[in-house]
Amino acid sequence: QLIGKNAPGITVMPVAGNVGSGSAINIRGAMSLSLNSQPIIYVDGVRINNSTSEGPAIREGRAASRLNDFNPEDIASIQIIKGPAASTLYGTEASNGVIQIITKHGASGAPKLDIMMRDGANWLADARHKLGMVYGRDPATQLVDSFSVFDLYKQQNDGHELFTVGPLRSVNANLSGGTDATRYFISGEMSKNQGIVPYNWQNAASARVNLSLLPSTKWKLNMNMNF
Repeated sequence: QLIGKNAPGITVMPVAGNVGSGSAINIRGAMSLSLNSQPIIYVDGVRINNSTSEGPAIREGRAASRLNDFNPEDIASIQIIKGPAASTLYGTEASNGVIQIITKHGASGAPKLDIMMRDGANWLADARHKLGMVYGRDPATQLVDSFSVFDLYKQQNDGHELFTVGPLRSVNANLSGGTDATRYFISGEMSKNQGIVPYNWQNAASARVNLSLLPSTKWKLNMNMNF
C-alpha cells in the first residue's frame, strides 16, 4: 500500500483475500507471461525474498508474505529503480525493477519515545443479501427446496455465525536518540489480525534495532537487526 499509492507505474495486486497473504508487485506492468515479474527488494542494502508463495502457511496452500516481517512504522524512505537503470546497477535479474527500503535510524539528541495503537475490524458487509438462498431438488420428494447457508452453518456449528467481525489491532513503540558518535533506533510491535472467518488469523510480534557508530568523520558503521 505504501508503494502502490505513492509511485507512478507501480501496480500492487493482492493474490488472496486472506489476512497476511502477499501481494504481487509489478513495475511498468508484467514483463513475462510465464516467468517471475516481481522486482528485487532490498532492505537497508540486504536483499530479501519477496515471493508471494514463501513464508508461513495460512490455509489452502496460501502463504504469508515475507514483506509482512517489516513494520511500516520502521520505514524512513522507499526508492524505486525502473527500466535499464535497475539492470545496470543490479544485473539482468533486476530487469523487473528494484525497490530499496531504508529503515529509520536514530539522531543525535535526547531520547525520543513514540507509541502508536491501532484498532479496527474486518467484516463482510451485507453477506446474507450477497449470497442469498440456495435452491436444490430434494432427492427423496423430487420437490424444489431452499435453505440459507448462514442458518445451516449456525445449526451445524453450535450457534456460531458463518462470517464474523475480525479484530485488527496493533501496538507499536520505538525509541531513538544518541550522541554525535553513537546513535540508536529501537522498535517493537505486536499485532493481532483476523479475517471474516475465525480460522483466518495472524498474530505477530516484531523487533528492530539499528545502531550507528561514527568514530570519525571518515568512518561510519551501521548494524541493523530485525526479528
